[in-house]
Amino acid sequence: MILKTQKPPNKKNRIQTQIKTCSFFCFFLVLFSSCDHVSKLLIKDISQICSNLTVYQFDDKQAQITVYLTDKDGNIIENDSIRVFLNGLETTQEEAGGFYGRPARYYLMTALSNNYTFELVLPNKKKYFLAKVDALKDENKAVISCEEKGDFNKDLVLKWSGLKEITELEIERAFKLFTPGNSFEAQKPIAIKIKPTGTYVYPKAEFKTSSAKINLLTFNFMRRKQGITNPNLLEGSSVTIEELPISKTVEFP
Repeated sequence: MILKTQKPPNKKNRIQTQIKTCSFFCFFLVLFSSCDHVSKLLIKDISQICSNLTVYQFDDKQAQITVYLTDKDGNIIENDSIRVFLNGLETTQEEAGGFYGRPARYYLMTALSNNYTFELVLPNKKKYFLAKVDALKDENKAVISCEEKGDFNKDLVLKWSGLKEITELEIERAFKLFTPGNSFEAQKPIAIKIKPTGTYVYPKAEFKTSSAKINLLTFNFMRRKQGITNPNLLEGSSVTIEELPISKTVEFP
């Protein structure tokens, strides 16, 4: 994946925006293109449903809830008579955006809660437990340190302590190519499992290749976890809670 720009006024912000925007659209393109048919099944039992729920916590004390229901073939279950509730509040069924070609998501903006419990009511009025996930713990006391400016002559050392629920570190890398036009290449992120206290060393030997040199390194401490779902749901059902990661960016000359 090659991202081209002509000497941006703010190099770090411009490159990060390009990388994240490209990753965002690629992710949704794959997600939605794989599930763009409407199910023709008559849903009578929760065992006919695959449920994928996401709780996204915002810093402004709100949470965005999205729910997608599909059948065993991956087709969207689009039925106004199927109702989804979160902590007793009914979600709204609406289009996820015609741009992506995927209709019928259940959506709700709500205040943050200590936990999120989902229930499902089918057209036959049967009510089922759907899923549950606890809120993410506060990570404000976490201590994360590394150099803000990279040095091609020495390893880059990242240290952290005091993490509570963060168990994954994602490393984004942008390389400047040795070609005319100031082209940049975003490489596939590296994901590693971490403990509450630890150290990661990015070796200086990997800062340069025969065709490019490192330009930006972004360390994302991922804030997300899985909850529990009704065991009678179809395989692949999930409930995830997430928030913006804690990030540290290192810029190289």
